[in-house]
Amino acid sequence: MELYLAREGTTTPTELSLNHLINSVVELFRWWLTDGQDYSIERMALVQSDLVVNVTEAVALDHRLKSPRNAMPD
Repeated sequence: MELYLAREGTTTPTELSLNHLINSVVELFRWWLTDGQDYSIERMALVQSDLVVNVTEAVALDHRLKSPRNAMPD
């Protein structure tokens, strides 16, 4: 809750978006531990970012403070 605000124009409550984000990440790594270890942890981190974090942010969440990874170079 300290990292995100609702994205302007979203109809999804922030609490629900964060619940989805957290549970999706947990489920993805549960799957990886039980079924998907053919994929490296580095690849799974990229999948998590692409499939879960980026999509949820694009639809429903906006960072309160821009992190260094989101900052534009000078």
